[in-house]
Amino acid sequence: MSQRIIIDGNDELADLIDDVNEMLTTIEGDKAQLRQSEAEYRYLFDEALTANFIAAPDGKIVLCNRTFAEMFGYPSVNDVLLSHLAQLFPDKQTYPWLLETIEKEKKLEHFEVEMVTLDQRRINVVKNIVGLFTADDQLQQIIGYVLDVTERKRTEGRLRYLGIHDILTGLYNRSYFEQEIESIDKEGFSPVSIIVCDVDGLKFVNDTLGHHQGDHLLMEAGKILRKSLDTSSILSRIGGDEFAALLPNTDETAVEVIIHRIQKKIAAYNEQNRELPLSLSMGYAVRSVPSVSMNDVFKEADNNMYREKLHHRQSVRSELVQTLTKALEARDYLTQGHAQRLEQFVTSLAKAVNLPVQGLADLQLLAEFHDIGKVGIPDYILNKPGPLTEQEKTVMQRHCEIGYRIACASQDLLPIADWILKHHEWWDGSGYPLGLKGEEIPLECRILAIADAFDAMTNDRPYRKGMTVEAACAELAKNAATQFDPHLIKHFLKIIPNISANPPRPPL
Repeated sequence: MSQRIIIDGNDELADLIDDVNEMLTTIEGDKAQLRQSEAEYRYLFDEALTANFIAAPDGKIVLCNRTFAEMFGYPSVNDVLLSHLAQLFPDKQTYPWLLETIEKEKKLEHFEVEMVTLDQRRINVVKNIVGLFTADDQLQQIIGYVLDVTERKRTEGRLRYLGIHDILTGLYNRSYFEQEIESIDKEGFSPVSIIVCDVDGLKFVNDTLGHHQGDHLLMEAGKILRKSLDTSSILSRIGGDEFAALLPNTDETAVEVIIHRIQKKIAAYNEQNRELPLSLSMGYAVRSVPSVSMNDVFKEADNNMYREKLHHRQSVRSELVQTLTKALEARDYLTQGHAQRLEQFVTSLAKAVNLPVQGLADLQLLAEFHDIGKVGIPDYILNKPGPLTEQEKTVMQRHCEIGYRIACASQDLLPIADWILKHHEWWDGSGYPLGLKGEEIPLECRILAIADAFDAMTNDRPYRKGMTVEAACAELAKNAATQFDPHLIKHFLKIIPNISANPPRPPL
């Protein structure tokens, strides 16, 4: 086509030849432009982020791009060619339906379907497919592209899950519970029962042992409740410490059986977990006729639960305090006899400064329970064989506030709660947690501070040997008017020889 016809002259033949040459030039230009366009479109087809393919009418893939091969797990584009579209669908009915739809509708847009890769991994995709037809309406080619939306579908599913579930326990949340109540009201089911449960002492546990322990109790409560209900029940966490169970086709007799089952499972759990027992207050109500609103049934169950909670609130707190005290005793194995020695030291010093006799009992109680807040401090800090870091010191200092909260929850320890809070204050104001100084610090705390320091210095620790009595007394005198009340130090140094000569007997 690059040859040109050359004829001299200006006759009609020459004019015709010129026209032919001009047409040849135009055709060559069009072909070059066509080749360029084809190359551009082929580049777009091959390099697109969508998985592009062309298949023959029989479903065999005759062309695809690298993205298509990678999406379906093929080593290369050539490995895909001549494979069949049907083998990419796990549901054998999908491809025949797709082919039938293309022949009828000519195209298929935004079609979401599950496909399968070469290694049988299932993926979610959006397909857009168009059929190319001959003049007599025969299918010639199937052209399409595929978008992998697996991650999007997974995210959507996760969001749907989070919309109706509580993250901590995996149970349904309050929103879902309210939807179900509304649905039951509309459909008029009866009998329907509701059980409302509240984890007793959760705030106390959070404040003293930390939220991780409170979360543990919540998860265990959820497990026990779920195991106590049948599959038709709907169990939800509807508040910070509150659960509710919706029980279709359950009358009063049946709901009482369920309550008893829950109580038995809690008792069994507590036998195995005495270091942190679980207590639930429970109330229930039953709708016997459809005319009663489910919201009214819920309110009745909730009120019944709170009534039970009020009945045994104090006993639950006392039990928790006793449990924490036992836990501290079990963990504090390095300080055996510490409380007995402290009791002797504080009693002797209190008598030396003429503390009223009626105050001795509370002071002795302080000697025994001043460190009860350590139950909320991690073991690795309590038992660290060496000096604490600054961060660890900050954590350790929380034991005063934790102990204060524990004491406030106990009738027996309430009289010394304020002293537990302040027993690490220093005479010069550099103590914690309040920075009190001088006589702002309760006398009982000042007495305990001296006795506690002396006992700590004269007894062995994992990282050091105990001091002699003489060395400890010298250290106390050195810190008079800074850490300790100087007036009390003078009295203590006078009585210590007699105390050392008569040490307390170890507990039986």
